[in-house]
Amino acid sequence: MKMRLLAAGSSVAILGGLTMMLPNATYAASHTTIQVWTLQLGQSFKPYVDQVIHDFNKKFPNVSVQWVDVAGNDIDSKYLANYAAGTSPALANLDYNAFTEMANEIIPLNKYLTKAQQNAFPAGAIDPLKVNGKIMAIPFYGAGEAIPEIYNMALLNKAGIKTPPKTLSQFYQDGLALHKADPNAYMAIGGAQTPGPGLANNGQFEYLPVYSKNYHQIIYDTPAAVRMWKQVKTYWNGGVWDPDSISNVNSLQLFLQGTLAQYGGGMETQLQAAWGPIKSHIQVGPPLYGPSGTFDTSPAFFWVVSKQTKDPLAATQLAMTFESVPNQLLFSKMTDGDVGPMSKAAIKDPAFYSYFKKGQTLQKKYAELQADTMAHGIAAPALPLPSTLLNQIGEILQTQLNNVLISNASVPSSLKTAQTQAQAALNKYWASVKK
Repeated sequence: MKMRLLAAGSSVAILGGLTMMLPNATYAASHTTIQVWTLQLGQSFKPYVDQVIHDFNKKFPNVSVQWVDVAGNDIDSKYLANYAAGTSPALANLDYNAFTEMANEIIPLNKYLTKAQQNAFPAGAIDPLKVNGKIMAIPFYGAGEAIPEIYNMALLNKAGIKTPPKTLSQFYQDGLALHKADPNAYMAIGGAQTPGPGLANNGQFEYLPVYSKNYHQIIYDTPAAVRMWKQVKTYWNGGVWDPDSISNVNSLQLFLQGTLAQYGGGMETQLQAAWGPIKSHIQVGPPLYGPSGTFDTSPAFFWVVSKQTKDPLAATQLAMTFESVPNQLLFSKMTDGDVGPMSKAAIKDPAFYSYFKKGQTLQKKYAELQADTMAHGIAAPALPLPSTLLNQIGEILQTQLNNVLISNASVPSSLKTAQTQAQAALNKYWASVKK
């Protein structure tokens, strides 16, 4: 992947707004070295990282930056292992699932950020990274958040559907109409509309709350949940979802075969290239996250500063250099639009939506919708429970819902089983905390 350097323009001045006005914190004039970890960028992104370091050294000439790219999905465990050994990096790119488990290893960043920097991000990006008003991390990017939906309109037209649905209710009704018009066509194979897997960031499952306010009780076995699961089963039986989509069937291949009308897995370069003859039938519609019409947004990945670093100001300002508008734009270009803008200034910058090549109207529309959702999204609260427990409870609920859909199990009995098993897992966790 070739890097295209950002041309000089109005957005370059934003770099000064984010990094040149340093906060009132001590910065050592003597030469220091800090290490930064990124998550599986690969060496093709070295020119991008080099550009960030070059920008950073304009204001911090006495700080050398060592870049380490960590492969795989185990960066969180590697970070904790290095912290235990006293060798953690000053700055690390972690994923959202780790945030609530890093409180003892990372530092609040408020005093190392200017007011302008603290206000640089929309609420949906920065608020999930706060604890009691303390900014514990800086947003990096939100790939996978608030995903716009992609539709094969040639299929929808069979049912007289001329435009992509704008609400979740309309999506389901369109799905019923589509399958009735063409029994080989289905509305959903992925994305927020498909049941599962796991819990949303705000502690909801199928748009209903799971936990009590103190997070000690599972409150999911309710009449509302019974109604919701029965409704989902009606949609499932009516052909909104392809029955194979719950397995490991290649959803992209199904989409390309023309058997499905919606693909919610995100915008990828190879997906665009694979559309081929059906590309003219593709339209991008808005994300559909919940009955209320609101969107829970948060950064999928973020920057944390280690408590072990001797230069937290430099580490924090290096993170903000990654988040300057030119570098956000450069990163977006290198991912062909898969990574949308995070800061308010970047979201408003027309450059984010003008660099797509001729014929990339779908990518451009996708980027605009993703940015708009982040700008107006509602911050999902950080749950005070470890990701391992959240995933475990999510899998319990998902398994029982799958039994309802696939095995025709009773909704009330499956919900009671889910409630009992999830509460047992939650009780075990709180008992371990008390020891």
